Amino acid sequence: MKTKLLYVSFMCLFLVGCDKSVDPVPASMNQFNIKVNSPAPSITEYEVLISQQDGKLLLDTLLSSSVPVHTLQVKSEQQKINITTVTKYTDIDPAYFVVNSFIQVDPNNWQISDAFENFDLEKTYSSSTKSRSVIRYTLPVDNTVSEPYNGKYFAATNNYGFSSIQSSGVLSVNYDRTMPSSMTYLLLPELGKYFFKEVSSGDVIVDQAEAGNVVKHNFILPQSFTFHSVNLFAYQQADSYTDPLELYNTGSIRSNYPNFDKPSHHLMYPSQIFKEYELRVGLVDENQNLYLFYNIVKDIPTDLNSVTKPNYSIVNKTFKNFSIEFPKEKPTYYSLILTSERSKLYSTWLVQLPADITSFNAEEFLYNLSPKLLKNEDLSTFSPNRISLTSAAGYNYQDFFTYVFSPEKLKERKLKQYVRVRASL
Repeated sequence: MKTKLLYVSFMCLFLVGCDKSVDPVPASMNQFNIKVNSPAPSITEYEVLISQQDGKLLLDTLLSSSVPVHTLQVKSEQQKINITTVTKYTDIDPAYFVVNSFIQVDPNNWQISDAFENFDLEKTYSSSTKSRSVIRYTLPVDNTVSEPYNGKYFAATNNYGFSSIQSSGVLSVNYDRTMPSSMTYLLLPELGKYFFKEVSSGDVIVDQAEAGNVVKHNFILPQSFTFHSVNLFAYQQADSYTDPLELYNTGSIRSNYPNFDKPSHHLMYPSQIFKEYELRVGLVDENQNLYLFYNIVKDIPTDLNSVTKPNYSIVNKTFKNFSIEFPKEKPTYYSLILTSERSKLYSTWLVQLPADITSFNAEEFLYNLSPKLLKNEDLSTFSPNRISLTSAAGYNYQDFFTYVFSPEKLKERKLKQYVRVRASL
């Protein structure tokens, strides 16, 4: 909660003959306490800049990524300020700069992360202790299917890497088992089969008799939309968002098909094991704009016609003059995405704005900041490239990012649904 420091000046008592002028009462000051998550430890150069709406720079500091979380404090007469982060990736050539700006926000008690666009992929696990383990599946046989194991997909609790060997009808999977136990899941899309098993030892054999049948699911898409991808996470207890298991990942499954052939259904998952699901569906419209539909549900939806095209019009789209109009419903917020000529400056800049700020002079804003990490770079080639519009029912711009930048709120998963569309300009 904001701490307001009130400075009170005492007015002189007007005595007979007193002609002294009276100083104005200083405005109250707002104190902002902000935490900033460092990027990966390999990133050695990272900058945070905080400014007022009038352009006054309140803070410009270079931070070390060796410290996981930095705590910053600024004071301002204004109730809302601007925050910009600059990250320089030096492990690629040429160096790549990622710039993020949050315009007119109250960031008090925020914990800012560069991964904010994929905030819902931040998961909570009850254990981080792991042990390398192996699980051996006796695979089902179906002679009516020519390639029965195409697209096979494995997942385990808090596990992001595994290796597998298939020989003589047995699939051996080496993975990191979360201690003391892990949920494990194997999907065989071509057979419509799955294995689900909680494992508490380092070497387990799973017989083909334990295989179950998946639900094969296709979405009803809005007119002129095509299916792109889906991620599905599952929870064994409703309203308890710890230790999710990723049941489906289109990208991973397609990678196990020859030539990335698509599986025959949008989604496959087991029924009656899990109590709640976290769903991310990607759709594409006829203009190749990408839509993300996010939903926490107890039952997987079929009809996605609630996903509609946003209503907006671009008035100007230059570096020094971007303006947009929302004739009808406004999104929760929108992002202006600028890119630069790679030969001069390899950079992407995301500017987050509330929908009631419909114009933005990016050139003036950036030159007023003059980030240290961009001091010797050519900023003139920045230009608007795309926009991203996010709509979350019941959340305004401030509410949304207060949720996104609160680790405790993210654990509660109170934001149940949002739609985001990213469109080219």
